[in-house]
Amino acid sequence: MAIDAPDWVRDAAIRAFARFVDAGVKRRESRLAVPQDVTAEAPVPYLPDGDDSHRLELMRPSEAASRRSPLPLIVDVHGGGWIHGHLDVNRFYCSRLAERGFAVANVDYRNQPDTDLAGQVRDLFAALRWLASHAADERLDLGNVFLTGDSAGAHLASLIHCVNRSARLQAAFGVDPVPGIRVRALGLVNGVVEGTYRVEPPSPLLEMADRALLKVMCGGDPHAPWRPYRSFERFMDGVDVPPVFVMTGLADPFYDQSVRLMRYLRSRGVEVEDMIWPKDRRLGHVFNVTEVDWEESRRTNAAMCDFFMRHLAR
Repeated sequence: MAIDAPDWVRDAAIRAFARFVDAGVKRRESRLAVPQDVTAEAPVPYLPDGDDSHRLELMRPSEAASRRSPLPLIVDVHGGGWIHGHLDVNRFYCSRLAERGFAVANVDYRNQPDTDLAGQVRDLFAALRWLASHAADERLDLGNVFLTGDSAGAHLASLIHCVNRSARLQAAFGVDPVPGIRVRALGLVNGVVEGTYRVEPPSPLLEMADRALLKVMCGGDPHAPWRPYRSFERFMDGVDVPPVFVMTGLADPFYDQSVRLMRYLRSRGVEVEDMIWPKDRRLGHVFNVTEVDWEESRRTNAAMCDFFMRHLAR
């Protein structure tokens, strides 16, 4: 019989994980910077409730300030296992994407267990709605939008695209569609796209963590209407999916989830471009996000942006 940890143990583990990740973020801040040819605006609230998680920051090439034409928009959803993350985590990564000719929205959202999966989807929809309503002032091309996400962020980025395209999913998650946004492609990095911590070979510790995750994803309600849509195979079913760039590697513990995603998409005739790195400890989970100036990271991020450029609507 599986024995699950009580909630206080779960919450203590989440706090410990957050401290570990934030220590790494602080170390990066001491040696990385936003490039001089990128303008990063101060974070702005996309909901007027004073919650720091309800903010986003926009970045764009500095030369774009002299242009009046709108820029294609990348909306980036940070990872963190659904339980951690904030604007600082992906700031340098987003700045490297902006260098390549895009406006980039680095979007924050509430973490679990402070909310559930539906709450995270509603947060991200509120961010999309803010971007849509400010597109003219911010010179954002809503006809050329690209959604990116790493790790759990890849799950959320692909999920919000599908929710925005499906009345069935909108009813399950309790959101209204955001009109006017045309997503041309997705960029998914080391995606934990099954909505679980499942790895191969199985890990008993992660299996226990996964049971706790499912509980908080559903807000403690085993009958939550969004519960059936935890995995990409369920929320992508019957939904029009745009071309997808997938980065993974043999050193990523969640490699098998990306493989299953690509197999599923190709079986449906969806265009998929993959970038699969060899088994090298350096090239582990989301290395291109955490170590943005490595040569392998530059190549990964350039390949994804080139993929997006090829799918611009002219």
